Amino acid sequence: MFREQGGFSEQTIEKELNNFTEQSLYGYQTIAPFLPDPQEGKRLLEVGAGSLILSAYLKELGFNVVALEPIGIGFEFLRLFSQEVMRRYPQVSLLNKGAEALEESDGLFDLIFSINVIEHLPDPLGSLEQMWKRLAPGGRMLHGCPNYLIPFDPHFSIPLIPGQNHLVGRIFRGRIAENPGLWDSINHITSLAIKRRFDTHFFPGQMTEAFDRLQQDQAYAARHPFLKSVQRILSASGLLGLLRKFPGEYLTPMFFEIRKP
Repeated sequence: MFREQGGFSEQTIEKELNNFTEQSLYGYQTIAPFLPDPQEGKRLLEVGAGSLILSAYLKELGFNVVALEPIGIGFEFLRLFSQEVMRRYPQVSLLNKGAEALEESDGLFDLIFSINVIEHLPDPLGSLEQMWKRLAPGGRMLHGCPNYLIPFDPHFSIPLIPGQNHLVGRIFRGRIAENPGLWDSINHITSLAIKRRFDTHFFPGQMTEAFDRLQQDQAYAARHPFLKSVQRILSASGLLGLLRKFPGEYLTPMFFEIRKP
């Protein structure tokens, strides 16, 4: 299907499918400890559902989940893949819109979550506000994303210079040229910006979990050679263990919770 309808090469197909699988597994492992009992019938919203693999799997487990994913121009592979998921799993509920477009008619949700999505939203704080409005009383939001309080971008595995994105773009233009649209989509959200707007709890230990992932996920490790170098330095200095107890709002990635009374 990908060859005939999209004209994609075998190499691209294998790369994209592996990426979808890896991201979906990571998303599930991240959110699983916070999932309610599916028999409770609580309503879930996955923001930035991407390939829809995770939402389809949660449906299979019995969760009442809605997938939110605005698949736009330039994402042909994702569009074809998600269409195939919808064909095989017609029970998946899809909202084809962005988080900023959530409205009253979409109903309320007991749990709203996203994994590596917030940093790509044009208006991250406004979108979080719209999500908060769609939380049922007593509901919670859980989001994991990079924390650009730390001058490092994990998408391109490059260090950053605060306030000098154009300079960074010139220094690493060869690497960024591989996916300029991705670079332009990054909003450089920080934990401090989120804290100023919301009563937020940041979970500790996310950075060390990212380092642990380097050992367990070879594809992830191959994409992040800079992180591997940092890990070696921290391990040699004995600082890696201390990071597990360091406040999560000062590390990257960050994983945070916003509750509604």
